[in-house]
Amino acid sequence: MTTVTVAKWGNSVGIRLPKECVAAGQISVGDKLQVEADHKQITFIRLHEPKKYRLEDILESFDTPGIHEELAWGGAKGVEIW
Repeated sequence: MTTVTVAKWGNSVGIRLPKECVAAGQISVGDKLQVEADHKQITFIRLHEPKKYRLEDILESFDTPGIHEELAWGGAKGVEIW
């Protein structure tokens, strides 16, 4: 069990979460938490946001041989310039 002190922050009050609690709750800076208060207990629930994907990471997962080979599209059908 960890004890923290409530401090005044501007017109509000706040607490600092010790790194052990942050690690155990898998909380990162910028995460959104749902706060539930019931009598003498306050519970923080980390909200799951959709994972942000990077195009580079997605493309690295593809294993398609020949994906970059030139395709034969056939001859011109109109006034295209090749």
